[in-house]
Amino acid sequence: QLTNSGAARTKKDAITLASIDFLAQLTQECHVNLYNPPDIKAKKEEGFQRGIRDAQMILEMLGVRYPKFETKQVVPKQKKQQQFVTQVSFVVGGQKRIDVVGPPADNKAKAQGLATITAVVDGQLQDLFGKDYLNSCVKLLESTPAQHVSRLTVNNLPEEAWFVLEEALGSREDHEERMKTVEEMKSAIEEKRRKHLEDSWHGSSTNGELSVEEGMSESQVEASKQQQEQRSKMYETLQNRMEREENKRLEQAKLHPESEQGLLDAIRHALPITNIKDDFLQSLESNQVVVVSGGTGSGKSTQCPQYILEDAIKRGKGPDTKILVTQPRRIAASSVAERVANERGEDLGNSVGYTIRLKRIPPRDVGGSIEFMTTGVLLRRLMRDKTLRNISHVVIDEVHERDINTDFLLVLLRDLIKIRPDIRVVLMSATLNAEGFCNYFATSSEDDKMKGTTPLVSVPTEPRYPIKIMHLEDIAGEDREDENIGYIPQGLEKLARELLQSHDQQLQLDLEEAEAEEQAALQIEKMSKTEDIGGILTGESDIETDDEEEVVVDDDDGNNSAAILQSERPLSTRRARAASRVRSLRRAMAMRPSARLSLENKPSPAERKSRKRELNDITVALMANTAQKVAQMELSAGRKGSILCFLPGWDEIKETMAILEKCDPELYNRLDILPLHSAIPRE
Repeated sequence: QLTNSGAARTKKDAITLASIDFLAQLTQECHVNLYNPPDIKAKKEEGFQRGIRDAQMILEMLGVRYPKFETKQVVPKQKKQQQFVTQVSFVVGGQKRIDVVGPPADNKAKAQGLATITAVVDGQLQDLFGKDYLNSCVKLLESTPAQHVSRLTVNNLPEEAWFVLEEALGSREDHEERMKTVEEMKSAIEEKRRKHLEDSWHGSSTNGELSVEEGMSESQVEASKQQQEQRSKMYETLQNRMEREENKRLEQAKLHPESEQGLLDAIRHALPITNIKDDFLQSLESNQVVVVSGGTGSGKSTQCPQYILEDAIKRGKGPDTKILVTQPRRIAASSVAERVANERGEDLGNSVGYTIRLKRIPPRDVGGSIEFMTTGVLLRRLMRDKTLRNISHVVIDEVHERDINTDFLLVLLRDLIKIRPDIRVVLMSATLNAEGFCNYFATSSEDDKMKGTTPLVSVPTEPRYPIKIMHLEDIAGEDREDENIGYIPQGLEKLARELLQSHDQQLQLDLEEAEAEEQAALQIEKMSKTEDIGGILTGESDIETDDEEEVVVDDDDGNNSAAILQSERPLSTRRARAASRVRSLRRAMAMRPSARLSLENKPSPAERKSRKRELNDITVALMANTAQKVAQMELSAGRKGSILCFLPGWDEIKETMAILEKCDPELYNRLDILPLHSAIPRE
């Protein structure tokens, strides 16, 4: 207990002097380092845990095994906070049962610890074994090197055996030496494991393999060689199996060209991507990153992963080839995986699989495989496995979409290829300006041979289908000069006119809002210019649209003077954006002469909301009737095909299907209506 005091004329100074005296006593009498004071709470907790451990060791020395704890929750009268009380029960010597209740504690763990300590210091054990025996147990515990004991029961052991056992255990210094040797061995093993990983990443080991004989005994070396031989035999077996599967598929397609496998194989060879197959594989062999550019429908998504796997099987590297292919959407990942599996003549789960949120059909664990997944799934996998062990290729499809997941994935892959020169990355884009991805990865490789070489392989563009475009104005009957339009039913023409009229009204309203926004931006810009020279705008008369504006300002003497503000500075961002929007809307208005005529029936705000709801109904009805008309024309001409109708959401899809169900029964029976949406189960 420290006693200190301070005398001063004010209370504050007295407290300060007393505190200084107190700190001096702490440093001089208690030897406390003020710059690194001891954590009393932590030391108290450490002492409490040591007491629990010692009590458990003493109970074990007395032959107590598996004590039973019963903890109850109590509410003391003095305290509002609930506490816990534990009763510990155990049997000593196979006969005597001892029950001890410990003091209350704030939590269950502490209550059990206090009950264990109480059981040792309680008088029941002292009465049973004697005080001297308990003290000898405590001294034995304190003298052990690691402060851990274990009970060993031996019958009829000669006295000489005890000396041999004691000599084998040695002193505390012997124990510390043994523990030091164990730690050195652990460090050596960890260092060897780290070096093994580095050599496997950088390929810096001798002859491409690690020396497993180093530090091993002859039996261990022999066992290691046997394991390597087994792995080699397994690898050869897998390679032969994959070659048989590939040859069987090719032979079946060749012998039976009219079969499903033959037709799929013919479609594969007709795709434009086949023109760059050899260039693609050659670039991937000599470069770590390859960018593939090709239009939609060229076959990038389905063929490039298969080209990689088939080429690996030909070169005898099939079992080591594991390809991950990312898609931006779940339905794309599962659909493309199913298509690739069909082209390979197998079911999902063999060499092809996919992983999406809430569903997974993984490929085989042993042997080469292609696994499709969403970009988010691959990001989560990189969180668990930062180096993508056992993965040989990563293919990023639709990389041109540039969402946040894809961009973040590109950053991680750019860092990954620096530590894994053996991995290959393929970026597939549907846009022509894919050079940016080449430049991004060009300087990322640490290998001088690959540095600055990120090739771009482009699929030759060629027209595949004749395309004819019809606009809404054509259906509405505004342009009858084109003779190829044909007959438009009156109901379809009426719906198109209503939709055009709604669009015209919305176009004029948007123009008025844009002009008002431009005027507001001009007003703000004028106020900013006027404040720069100390002037004040007086009203709406100050707003001019000319390049030269006159603004009335006040000088320092309070006299009015005129200042001419020249439009020398560039437009502000807000005004430039508003002006650009006005110009675009005015050009659209110029292309729609009937838009201004529709202003005569300008709707009120209430009517505008109602028209917005009606606009959705008109769009759905026009889509359904147009699809019905096209289907009727194609079937009447004896042709077959598909009609894709793109709608805003699931509700519009259901409404369109409901309208189609009410069409002519003869026509409806010849139609297969398939809704496509991510909310629809694949089954």
